[in-house]
Amino acid sequence: MRSEGIYGIYRRFGLTTLIQSPASALWWGTYGAAQYTIWRSLGYRDDIEKKPSSVEMVSVQASAGLVVGALSSVVTTPIDTVKTRLQVMDNYGDGFCGPFWTSCRKLVGKTLAD
Repeated sequence: MRSEGIYGIYRRFGLTTLIQSPASALWWGTYGAAQYTIWRSLGYRDDIEKKPSSVEMVSVQASAGLVVGALSSVVTTPIDTVKTRLQVMDNYGDGFCGPFWTSCRKLVGKTLAD
């Protein structure tokens, strides 16, 4: 607070919001589809009277969460990496401060050079 004020606390908050909203939508949308697919593969259909056990329900939910979490991470991690660099780096030395796309180019260029 002393050196950067309130801006230092909320640095890149808008970018975080822009990243988390689609990531959350992707996660929940795919989670429902993954559960549906898993239930179908286990033989549960809409017209069936059979009810799943508690163990089956937890297993399906955990499996769907695992698959969707991995997919969501693969999709959103590159953008989140750039966002984190923008939040924590400064204007000194080899920092990645600046507009989002400039930071993306610097990060990719640095990765390819290593």
